[in-house]
Amino acid sequence: MEDDEHLHATLVRTFERLNYHVLPASNSNEGLRHWTAHRDTIRVVVSDNELGGMCDGWTLVRQFSEEKPGVVAILASGSLTRSQIDMMHRTTSIRCLPKPYGLYDLFSLIREGLKKGAPGG
Repeated sequence: MEDDEHLHATLVRTFERLNYHVLPASNSNEGLRHWTAHRDTIRVVVSDNELGGMCDGWTLVRQFSEEKPGVVAILASGSLTRSQIDMMHRTTSIRCLPKPYGLYDLFSLIREGLKKGAPGG
């Protein structure tokens, strides 16, 4: 889920070229609908923090990671402070990717999370 339309489209195309099945969502409402319908098969969630819809990305990925502890949850944000990011890394399995970020950084976090053999994934 990404609020920037250009970045959103680029990410979807890149994931699909790498043979990931993508359920794109442009806001938290769409993301929650995808999660409800496909929770059992979703292994990775990448979300911007500023989403639009009924909640922010932090709230959404925290909910998903609590409901399915093995999901690889990555939150991209340009607005979180260093202390918020450190707290998130200490207290949850969610990884924060500060904006701007490179695709290499994103895919490294995904690979790292998938390698851990997340249960339920």
